[in-house]
Amino acid sequence: MPDAYLSRPGNISPNIAFPDPNDRPAVSTDIAVLTLTPERELAVVLIDLDGQRQLPGTFMMPGETLKKSARRALSECLTLEVGEIHLLDVLDEPARDPRGWMLSISFFAAVPYSAVELLLAEEHGPNPPYPLALVPVSDLHVTSFTANQSQVIEQAVDKITHEYALRPDPYYFIPAEEVTLFDLRNVHEIVRGKKILKDNFRRRMTPHLLDTGHVTQGRLGKPARLYRRRQVRVPRPPAQETSLG
Repeated sequence: MPDAYLSRPGNISPNIAFPDPNDRPAVSTDIAVLTLTPERELAVVLIDLDGQRQLPGTFMMPGETLKKSARRALSECLTLEVGEIHLLDVLDEPARDPRGWMLSISFFAAVPYSAVELLLAEEHGPNPPYPLALVPVSDLHVTSFTANQSQVIEQAVDKITHEYALRPDPYYFIPAEEVTLFDLRNVHEIVRGKKILKDNFRRRMTPHLLDTGHVTQGRLGKPARLYRRRQVRVPRPPAQETSLG
């Protein structure tokens, strides 16, 4: 067996030359940050780079993991730290980016609006990050993107919409630990873009909530029960049972 083959890592065909490390695509990470606005819209945070709206992103650095790269993009572009980030896809079309051969790994994060409010306030501070835009996902069809970034946002929205059909608030758009059914249903209506029948929502979601025995204080009207989210993943329901109305 040739020495060149023995020196190759992994089970690589001896008929294929080991790739030249200088003849490879640049690797970047892009991340879509989604939130719910006071205007009852699902929106994405974009940065303005040379007059072009883009997702926060960066090139990977030597010795860096993909998630660390995505988190660094949030820190450098938005001065934002988030809890969980979620892997979406690998964008590998060779001609997708006008700058050259780019391999992009996409992520998304969901944050409460309070976190975005701080970003928008910092934009007008003494050391602002990139100019920001909070764009409703319903308006993305009139926003020009490069390098398939609209695809990243669409995939993130699809993922979130799917998960909210299964669980009360899987991405904690409501940061409080104790929540009412009314507030949860309000979040679901924003995420899914339609009205949801109250009784259907209660029947589908209360099995995934823990009644705390507490009620709301200081609100108008009758006090409402407060619940905690169960920390177990909801089994996927049959397709015919996914509609809440």
